Amino acid sequence: MYGGRLPVYANIPEVKNAQEAIDLARIAIDCGVDVVNFYGPASLHGFVPTDAELTLYFDTVLSAVEYPTVLAPNPVQGYTPKTSVIAAMSNKYPHVTDVNLVGLSGDAYFLELRELIKRDDVALAVPLSGSHNMFDLGASALVSNLANVLPKTLRQYIDQYGSGDSVGMGKTYADLLRFERYVRRWPGARWQKMAMRLLKLPGGEGGLRLPYLMPPDEEVERFARGLLALNVPELDDLAKAAGLA
Repeated sequence: MYGGRLPVYANIPEVKNAQEAIDLARIAIDCGVDVVNFYGPASLHGFVPTDAELTLYFDTVLSAVEYPTVLAPNPVQGYTPKTSVIAAMSNKYPHVTDVNLVGLSGDAYFLELRELIKRDDVALAVPLSGSHNMFDLGASALVSNLANVLPKTLRQYIDQYGSGDSVGMGKTYADLLRFERYVRRWPGARWQKMAMRLLKLPGGEGGLRLPYLMPPDEEVERFARGLLALNVPELDDLAKAAGLA
């Protein structure tokens, strides 16, 4: 938290070229966001940038957008940028504040990146899977879209780690992994929109953007039964408040 409030991050989507990323970032900055998050260029028609091309892309973007920035070498874009490229950008540009390692659950990439980044003020945000090990190795933040539904459980997990409650942390970690494993059957925003709508959470209205469609009612009902069977305390409380249990 900054100044007693939650920071707002702009997640710039994958784009075809650097200028598109710059233009979108400037829109977000004009709207008052605290930080912008950049991926590499999209892997269109199987295109995968070389190290030189990726370096030029980030140099162009980060030279034009001197604003608190997160870099995200997310493999969902079709490739995983080398640690050497991400570290070079983090070392070169002081406004790079974090590297977001969502989608990179193994600790090998994390360890190599940590060794290559020479700045002490760059935070490494790691995904849930394996996070307790990566915290021990120097990670400073957790990044997870589960926070859209289970923010208190994620906060509890972090607090338990901080207090050394290994037993409680293990139970909470297991709850989160079981939830993550279950909802993974509905990739992308589908599970999030279904959960938000069922649990009457903000963001559940409207559904998915066309051409994507919400699952049919019978599938949503099956999804709801599976959620309740997980027996995650925060989820049970939300279901009760929404009239589902």
